[in-house]
Amino acid sequence: MENSLNLSNEDVISQETTALRNQSCQVNNISETENPIAQDVLLMNVEIMSSIDHLTLILLVVIMLSFSSQVTWMQLKNHIKYPTGIGIALVTQFFIKPLAAYALMRSSNIIKQHALMILVISACPGGVLSSAFAYFYDGDLSLSILITSISTFLSMGVMPINLWIYGHNFETKNLILPYRPLALHLVYTITLLVTGMLLQWKFPSINNLLIKVGNYVGLIIVIICIILEILAFPSMFFDVPGKLYGVIFTLPLLGLFLGYILAYSFRQNIPVRKTIAIECGLQNIPSVLAIISQSFELEMKRNMILFPWLYAFLTTSGYTVFSIAYQIHKRYLFHKTKKENSSGLASIDFDDGLQNCPVNQLPDIQNKVCSNITGNS
Repeated sequence: MENSLNLSNEDVISQETTALRNQSCQVNNISETENPIAQDVLLMNVEIMSSIDHLTLILLVVIMLSFSSQVTWMQLKNHIKYPTGIGIALVTQFFIKPLAAYALMRSSNIIKQHALMILVISACPGGVLSSAFAYFYDGDLSLSILITSISTFLSMGVMPINLWIYGHNFETKNLILPYRPLALHLVYTITLLVTGMLLQWKFPSINNLLIKVGNYVGLIIVIICIILEILAFPSMFFDVPGKLYGVIFTLPLLGLFLGYILAYSFRQNIPVRKTIAIECGLQNIPSVLAIISQSFELEMKRNMILFPWLYAFLTTSGYTVFSIAYQIHKRYLFHKTKKENSSGLASIDFDDGLQNCPVNQLPDIQNKVCSNITGNS
């Protein structure tokens, strides 16, 4: 989900459904004495996963159409002309974060299957949900969309390189990379971006409506997907080893920290720093799930699929909660500042009135003020 809320591969879901149905009787016979939690993971709830897949596609359309209506050609051109922010994000996503994930994986002393999942997750940057969080955190929306598009395109070449460099001891030779979903996601993103910008140009009056739809409908879809994920994989909360919880919390925070520090070091403004940190903190979990579905046998999937789903749940939930808290805090500060400014303006207007008033009228004004105060008291 998380960035899990990115475009999923419907063909992967369909293949998974067929495999599950064909092997359900066999698995039930074999697993009668096994933990029912394992059975639950092995026979995934296909209907719920399909619902998440369709909601993800709707979310992609809603987010890109609504947020791209706030992006201008000049903003995109400016970031391309001065690509410092884009370069920082790409270097962090493709080089620094995989290296940090490899070090974290080695220091955690976890089994090979989970180590492989950490490596795959760190090698899959991007995700359209990062643009939504960049908007909610007052980041640079045009930069976020550019980074997401460029990282999705480059991941088709850099992802296998990272897996080859860091994963030669983790049986990465048989991994099937999701080139088709990545290419489709890139095409959809660019198409929706151009469509949103054209709507802004031709029909500027609908901008506010698109923004409201993107804010509220997008947030509602995210919450629904989180709930559906819990229903589909309730065992992810207690069937994942404790060591992996530390990795799940550390890896996204590591991306956030590295992205923000590097952007600060290169003297980027605060919206750019926020955007780079968010982009580096989120990963493309649907790509990870597609790799698992296409690369491993059903029994192996049972041992591997809970980790990315739990990673997706915790990162998406965390970002959503902090986004809501940030918006509430921003509204509180806005109303507080507005109230202070209104009282300050009233005082300034009164003083200006006294200063600009003719000298011969000042005693009369002062007498009226004093009489009003006396009468009120």
